[in-house]
Amino acid sequence: MRIGNFEVTRLPELVVTEGAGLFPELDLATVTDPRLLAPPFHDGGLFRSSIHLWLLQGEGRVILVDAGAGAGKDRPLSPRFHRLEGRLDRLLAPAGVTAAQVTDVALTHLHVDHVGWCTTRQDGEWRPSFPTARHWIPAAELAAFAPEAAPPGKDPRAHLPWQDSIAPLLAAGLVTPIAPGDRIGPLLALEAAGHTAGQLAFLLEQQAAAALFAADMLHQPLQILLPQVNSRYCALPETAVATRRRLLALAADRGAVLLPAHFDLPCGVLVRRAGAGFDFTLPRPASSAP
Repeated sequence: MRIGNFEVTRLPELVVTEGAGLFPELDLATVTDPRLLAPPFHDGGLFRSSIHLWLLQGEGRVILVDAGAGAGKDRPLSPRFHRLEGRLDRLLAPAGVTAAQVTDVALTHLHVDHVGWCTTRQDGEWRPSFPTARHWIPAAELAAFAPEAAPPGKDPRAHLPWQDSIAPLLAAGLVTPIAPGDRIGPLLALEAAGHTAGQLAFLLEQQAAAALFAADMLHQPLQILLPQVNSRYCALPETAVATRRRLLALAADRGAVLLPAHFDLPCGVLVRRAGAGFDFTLPRPASSAP
């Protein structure tokens, strides 16, 4: 997919599944739109969530948006991501780039499935995977996820993603804190709090085209039609609903392709206003192209 001067590539890592508990306040019997409970989003009674990275190439920059789950990381509190296998060179291969060519890594937030490939095991230590890249991390996330900010009694295993994927970047001097309104080359950082307190989204807008990297503002397309529905991972539920509506409106009004972090699609969806709410159009399967 091309947006202005930038080629945007989705780099799929894995797909995880979850039952109706993903949306604890939603009665699935009330969901009548056949698009929402069918492949590739829902299959066999389970919601499918893709873990992927977005890569942008253009204007002399190679930018990763989020860094996936990674390989070999100890994740006892997140069994789906515990000691996964994988190779970074194979993950990047579809975009035709190497880790050494990545100029920027833009993290939307610091959850376990967004920071993993920031580091890889080298000579028995976790070291930056992209040693020449600037890593742009929301300042509010750095403050909230730092181990010293944890409340008393928090399980120390919760700090493993920080210790193996963020601390080595800080030690190497590769981190620049960012806030809403900051820019990373062509990307404009937007406030997207709710899923976490400091989450950011990124807007790419060039030559009458736009894409919104929406992070975990929504996990499934049913939240486009039902923006009041939160996933069980929304730390600030009321804020998450307000953020979802605001960014859906932005995508609809700007004609931006919506590129969430977990839709199992090769590219994004187009959002449009529908009365007081929103609707969307899915990309056509390649087989139906003329």
